[in-house]
Amino acid sequence: MELTSEDNKILQSYIKTISNLAKLFGTGCEFVIHSLSSLEESVMAIENGHVSGRNIGSPITDLALEIVEKSKNQENMEPYYSISYKGEKLRSITTPIYNKDKLIGLLCVNINLDMKVSEFASIFEYNDKITGTTSSEYLGNSVEDMIKNLLEKVEQEVLLDSNIPNQDKNKVIIYKLDEKGFFKLRGSIETLAEHLKISPHTIYANLRKKN
Repeated sequence: MELTSEDNKILQSYIKTISNLAKLFGTGCEFVIHSLSSLEESVMAIENGHVSGRNIGSPITDLALEIVEKSKNQENMEPYYSISYKGEKLRSITTPIYNKDKLIGLLCVNINLDMKVSEFASIFEYNDKITGTTSSEYLGNSVEDMIKNLLEKVEQEVLLDSNIPNQDKNKVIIYKLDEKGFFKLRGSIETLAEHLKISPHTIYANLRKKN
């Protein structure tokens, strides 16, 4: 199949995605992007290729070939089982990649079911040293929750910092919230003004000074 530059850009956009997914799920999970420009060398990107023994330039699989032939309009695939070249059992799923109605590639995930349970479980143990930081993400279900959580986190950080003079704490809170994108949230100015008992004008004035 001949792919356009737009097709290739779409496929390329998945490369960073599978790289990050591999970091998240560990070495027992393989992530593959197949390009349909060449079925004989369809693997254009792969993470944890040791799971299946493949690398960039490896051919399309028999099942993937069948998906291309028979399931061009099928968005949702069910998980299935496969066998690696070493005879290890894998649980897999394949997701078609489209450019509008044109099937251009496949995103495949293969989990090694023969890896030690303890090894797989260790991936999901909480470890605040993963990136050398204890920062965390808050998964709120409303904008109000997001505003409240971010405000409380920054305020606590500033108030506990004895190096910041008391008269400058509100200003520092405003600056730090701005650096975190707080003011992109609708209603953030009004909420902060009410919380700090200052006027919205004061917040705008401090933001202008900072920028």
